[in-house]
Amino acid sequence: MSGLPLPTIHFPAYSKSQLLHILDLHAPTTLYSASNKPSKPGDLEPEELDKIWEGLNSAVIDTYGPGTTLDIPSILKISEKLWPDFVQPIINAGVYVEEEDEIVYGKVDFVGLFALGKRKGLFSGEDIIKRQSTLIPSTIKTGWYS
Repeated sequence: MSGLPLPTIHFPAYSKSQLLHILDLHAPTTLYSASNKPSKPGDLEPEELDKIWEGLNSAVIDTYGPGTTLDIPSILKISEKLWPDFVQPIINAGVYVEEEDEIVYGKVDFVGLFALGKRKGLFSGEDIIKRQSTLIPSTIKTGWYS
């Protein structure tokens, strides 16, 4: 008995713009993670967080995406893994305002933030890709691929 070939559906690869749009749906709502909780209240505006998240995702795609088979969940896990170290300079630059009992952050210069990340080695080497299979599961709810 011969079988019919399985039907195949070809999906073209997402463009970088499409990838960023999908990843933007999972933007963090705070600078902080479990490893860098604030001592006082204070955070960036959502628009600033979104810009930083999109910039980080763009850097991850440009650095680790070309010539690889990274999919959206993998890019998301890498960005989530890099987030605490990437935003640490912003947290370190916060100024405590005693009258308001909170930490205040200025506008973020993404180019400078990216340069600091590169100097810290966040966008070099293959270590993050090698560790990709051992990264902890996403803490952000991502129902579109689960």
